[in-house]
Amino acid sequence: MGLAVFVHVLLIAALTWGVHWKQDANPSFEVELWSPVAQQAAP
Repeated sequence: MGLAVFVHVLLIAALTWGVHWKQDANPSFEVELWSPVAQQAAP
């Protein structure tokens, strides 16, 4: 019985790690600001 509980705990831990290993808090895009003031196009 102890071995079965141990194997189930390992299975749950592996599944949890497998779901969460690719999640990160970084945004999916980046923005670079080249000028603090927007430039208007010439008329």
